[in-house]
Amino acid sequence: MIAPRLAVAAMALLLAGSANAMTAACGVVLTNVASATYSINFDRSSGVGANNNGTAMVVVANPVALLWKTASTTVQAPGGAVQFCISFDNQSDCTSAFNVVITDRVPDNMRFMSVDLMNDPWDGQIFNTWSTALTGQPWTAGNPPAGQGPVGSVYLRWSLPMQGMWESGIVCYTVTIL
Repeated sequence: MIAPRLAVAAMALLLAGSANAMTAACGVVLTNVASATYSINFDRSSGVGANNNGTAMVVVANPVALLWKTASTTVQAPGGAVQFCISFDNQSDCTSAFNVVITDRVPDNMRFMSVDLMNDPWDGQIFNTWSTALTGQPWTAGNPPAGQGPVGSVYLRWSLPMQGMWESGIVCYTVTIL
């Protein structure tokens, strides 16, 4: 008899905790009301009192960003090529995503060869840069030279100023197996 009660109590705590972490849905209006009261006498013992309220409303508008990565093959011999594609999507019904940045590290035991495809859904404004470290090194515009790696890491980064509602895009690059 104790075990079912314990399970119900644990489930109630779990649900109560998860409700606090939920994100408001796109398009929901959040209302915040502030109130003030005062009286004309310092001791509040007599006099005319009054109430005043102020209200502010905010419409929730959040992008819904999805990202997935695929490889052209799951098996490849040394010297063979593999193309990686990173697809991205904003599935929001109410707002665009701004300043989208996608960063990918060329995997170990592979050498960068080329960026093959950059398809930005908005207006073709996708900017690619590369670096040998995520932090502490400059990001260089364009693509790394073909054959970059395996000494150190190579990071690729694509930036989009805006991705509209229900718009998707893709970036692809090719490596060779060492």
